[in-house]
Amino acid sequence: MLIKKKELIEEDIQKLSDLLAQDFNLHQKFLIERELRILKSPLTGQLNSTHFLEFYYKDNRDWALIHDLRIENNGCAAQFDHVLINRSFKFFVIESKNFSYGVKITEDGEFLVYDGNRYQQIPSPIDENKKQVEVLESILHENEIIPKKLGVSVKPKIKPYILLSPQSVIDRPPKSIFDSSMVIKGDFLIKALLKQTRKAKRIITKFIGVPKKAKKDPLVWVACRLSSLHRSIETDYTQKFGLVNTPPSASAEPRNLDYISNCDYCI
Repeated sequence: MLIKKKELIEEDIQKLSDLLAQDFNLHQKFLIERELRILKSPLTGQLNSTHFLEFYYKDNRDWALIHDLRIENNGCAAQFDHVLINRSFKFFVIESKNFSYGVKITEDGEFLVYDGNRYQQIPSPIDENKKQVEVLESILHENEIIPKKLGVSVKPKIKPYILLSPQSVIDRPPKSIFDSSMVIKGDFLIKALLKQTRKAKRIITKFIGVPKKAKKDPLVWVACRLSSLHRSIETDYTQKFGLVNTPPSASAEPRNLDYISNCDYCI
């Protein structure tokens, strides 16, 4: 089920195009071009994570799919590219990188991407995911989003993934030296999650029965409750890429819940 659509990106594309026309160094231009390429990929019909996930999960009632979720907690904010939730209330935090070229992960956990001429270092998506998981855990706990079992709060199960294009070439160290197993290509991720779908469905059917489409669907309630905490903010790309020292963007404003789609019974 698609709970929250991907947000419009035309303004961001224009901002990045304007920045690209300015006089920045090669590394800064690389960061801008990479971000621009990621944003444009859905518009050019290329295979990307949004279309990839929606193909399998948009109409699947055993999963809830949320795009572009930004939540804040105790002064910390986290931006989620995609969140998948199944009927066992397992949360899959998916950071989309859409690299269609070489990715190298060093033994120290550094990430390098090939720009066509050489490798460029980028911030570690694994470190970014750790922060996202921490914020999501706090949000789920403090807002009591997950239904209790026998009156006892249940600790959320959250699995992070960094999703790369199926065309990406990944050069990574052995798992015994540095575990990068959460970095996965789109086609392999889908296979893994579909396998979990079948397993969860067998358990639910055996002990609970097949859920009926109703306003009190617990999966829908959890997903919509989480989506209602979304706070939109304008991206300051000059600050994001370290182009100049600028103050933070204006404070975030709550989004109207009419961005939630395919969810007539949302809270």
